[in-house]
Formats: sequence, structure tokens, C-alpha cells
Amino acid sequence: MRMGTTMRTRSGRTSARGFTLVELMISLIIGLLVIAGVFTVFFASRTSYTQNEAQSRVQENARIALELLASDLRHAAFMGCRRFGANDVRVSDADVPLNEVDLVEERAIRAEPEGLNGTDEIRIIGAMEDGTRLGGGVGNVVTPGDLSIELLNTTRVPGQAMGAAMGNGDLATETRFGLITDCTKGDLFQLRSDPIVSVPNNKVTLELDQTLNYGYGADAMVFPLKQVVYRIQGSGRMDNSDAEIPSLFRSTDGVTFQEIAEGVESLVVEYGEDTDGNGSVDQYVAIGDATPPSWARVVAVRARLLFVSAQNRVLETEQTYFFDGVEQDAEEGDRRYRQEFTTAVGLRNRLR
Repeated sequence: MRMGTTMRTRSGRTSARGFTLVELMISLIIGLLVIAGVFTVFFASRTSYTQNEAQSRVQENARIALELLASDLRHAAFMGCRRFGANDVRVSDADVPLNEVDLVEERAIRAEPEGLNGTDEIRIIGAMEDGTRLGGGVGNVVTPGDLSIELLNTTRVPGQAMGAAMGNGDLATETRFGLITDCTKGDLFQLRSDPIVSVPNNKVTLELDQTLNYGYGADAMVFPLKQVVYRIQGSGRMDNSDAEIPSLFRSTDGVTFQEIAEGVESLVVEYGEDTDGNGSVDQYVAIGDATPPSWARVVAVRARLLFVSAQNRVLETEQTYFFDGVEQDAEEGDRRYRQEFTTAVGLRNRLR
């Protein structure tokens, strides 16, 4: 009996036996490896997500900026007609910012180092908005020497948005300059007062500062003449390294600037010159070049913008990038993502 009891006791002790120290250590190592793998996957996914998000935001901002900039550049020196040289334009006021349709050097698009860190400020002049027809049939004519223009049966003041209710407003809210043309001749003029709107009969009267040089029929068009300015400046917002985020700003009066795209570090605009007269670009010349081409030979414009992510420490190392054909290295500790975007547009009054 005692022997049996003793044997059962030994057997019970044997079945209650636990893990050895070696087994525990192996288990801990395996657990640590699993946890390390999870953290590695997590941080790799987080880094990849951060980089993809930065690239997406840069590309989104670039799309908006390039679309708006290309539209304005396309209208540089636009005088209401498609073919270059179609208009014989006269100036009705010495204060009008353009001297003639065949503009002098760098007049329609100019660059000055007024932007952030000496970057170019781009100024563009032209008929930027849709025109409004004189209207009223053959009975509505403008004669040389007239001091006013009457727009009959119209639904808006020139320069007003399509579909907007017609009301009092400037021909060109900021500049108050305008162009009347029938695609064979034209007059640049300045308003003496706000347009006079008669809503019941849809008539708009424009009172001019000086008399007109030419006469026009009902098929003539009136355009607002504007100057648009692009400049890179600080946005007033700070990134995660306490540095101010640069942005691209746009102004239509040269005073009030509106931010249109975040994260723009540099802007370069070049003339596309037609050297042999065949209507296509033969070479691109920087606007700030010491010997710019004759404006008559400029048929297109190319713009380059350097975009940068809005936050630092996006990349694992400092980036080597290209801008304006030059390889550049980011400064130490600057791990922002950068990408160059380029667009080339043909000028409307140069199309053949």
C-alpha cells in the first residue's frame, strides 16, 4: 500500500513539471522578434504613407497653379483677335499701360526679382477676360472722336463673370483700362467713371477719358485690359521644423495678393522665340536675359515651378533634385520632397 502511494506521488510530481529557463528565453526571443517585425512594418508603412501623401499634395498644388498660370500666360498681349498682326491698335490715353499691339521688349510679360529670396515676380498684361459684343445691330456704331461706347442688348458688363446678374461695376475692376476692336483695328482706352448700367433695356454705357481714334460697328468687341502678377512669398504658416512655408500668390491689382498654391520655392518663365518665322518655337530665352528677343518673334512661353512639401522630415535622407536643368542638393537636415513642373503655352495672338 505504501509502495503504491509512493509511486502515484512520484507520477504526480512528474506531470506537474513546467518550462525550463532555456525554453522561456527562446519564447521571449521569438516574441521580441515578432514585435520587432510588427514595428518595422508599421514604421515602413508610416514612412511610405507620409512620402506618398507629400507627393500627392505637391502634385495637386502643381496642377492648380499650372492651370491658372498657363491661362494667364496664354492671354499675354492678347488684343482680341487670334492672328498676330490682325489689329492696328491705337492708344486713346497716355496712361494706358500698353503702347501698341506689337509690344516693346518685355512689356507683355516682365520679370523682376521681387519675390521671396530674390525669386522672379512675373507681370502679365493682356485682355484677360471674355469680351462683350457692341451689339444692337447695324444701327449701333461708334465713330472716331466719340467719348463713349454703348453696349446694347448685353447681359453683362465687360469683365463680369458669365451668368452673373448685370449691375454696376468696373470694366476692369482694378485697372479700369479696356480695348475695343473689330479684328482689323482697335483702341486702347481708360474709363472716366464707372460703367452706367440700364437694366430694363440691357444697355451699358462706357464713358472714356479720351476720344477714340477709329469707328466700329455692332460686331466689335470690348475687352477689359488687365495686369496679373505672380509672386512667391511666405504663407504665414510654419512647418514641423518651424520654417515658414513658401507659396505662390496671384494679384490682379498689384497690391492685394491671393494665395493659389502652397509649397512653391521658385518660378522661372522663358520666352519661346521663333527665329525663322515659321510659327514654331526654335529656342527658349529667359525673361531676364540681357538681350531678350523682339516681342514680334515670341510665339510661346514656358514656365518652370519648383514645388516643395509643406512639412520637413518627409524623406529618409536629403534629396538631390533637378530644377531649370541644374542638379541641386538639399541642405543638411532638409528632408523635404521637391519636384519640378513645367508647362509651355502658345500665346493667343501668335497662333497661326
